[in-house]
Amino acid sequence: MEMGSCGCGGHGCEGVSRREVLAVAAAAAVTVGVASNVGRAAGAIAVDDSTAAWTSTSLKPADVADKSAKLMDGKPILISRDGKNIYALSNKCTHKGCALKPKAGETVMTCQCHRAEFDWEGAVVKAPAKQPLPRYALRLNKDGVIEVDTSATVAHDAASAVLAVP
Repeated sequence: MEMGSCGCGGHGCEGVSRREVLAVAAAAAVTVGVASNVGRAAGAIAVDDSTAAWTSTSLKPADVADKSAKLMDGKPILISRDGKNIYALSNKCTHKGCALKPKAGETVMTCQCHRAEFDWEGAVVKAPAKQPLPRYALRLNKDGVIEVDTSATVAHDAASAVLAVP
């Protein structure tokens, strides 16, 4: 049997180096400062567009069912919903970087490589993962389509990390 880069047996995992983890942590720390200037306006989330890389998902909030997630076209980002909140989450498990394959209606998203589990907000429910899935800022554009700032992750408690929908 061919071994994957994480030693899992070739399940398609990509190892995550310590350097990559530290780079994500540093980006998150910088983002906390930016997130302090974030506010809500007319039901959408406002973020400083001077450094943002907003990408349209082609999804409206109604397109994302509760307790489900949709993969963003061309990006390793999941658009997930838990009740009235929508999140943009990394699609890579924080344990070894394997891609998640969420299934609608399940109570958790399970990593197919080592069975780590995450809730629909990205929090760890079951090890071996120890860190939550990174979040990205999101907003609605003028047409009501969800957009994601793919330039950096944001803190889980940042206003821009959650899109509240009626």
